[in-house]
Amino acid sequence: ADAFLAAAAPRFAIAFDGAGDTPKRYAVKGMPTAAIVGADGSVLGRHEGFKDDDRSALEAAIVAALAKAGR
Repeated sequence: ADAFLAAAAPRFAIAFDGAGDTPKRYAVKGMPTAAIVGADGSVLGRHEGFKDDDRSALEAAIVAALAKAGR
């Protein structure tokens, strides 16, 4: 995960669940998996895997979620 994050250089907060409860809760089947979680805890979107071609769409989804939350 550290190598991926160093290469991807995300501009948003990354949380790590060492106990592994979160992947179970969100039924993560592949890595990396991104879940965009709204302010109310609902899953607004998810994406498995990563390709540079996906970056724009993922960033747009994050921006939309932040706008919806009023940030």
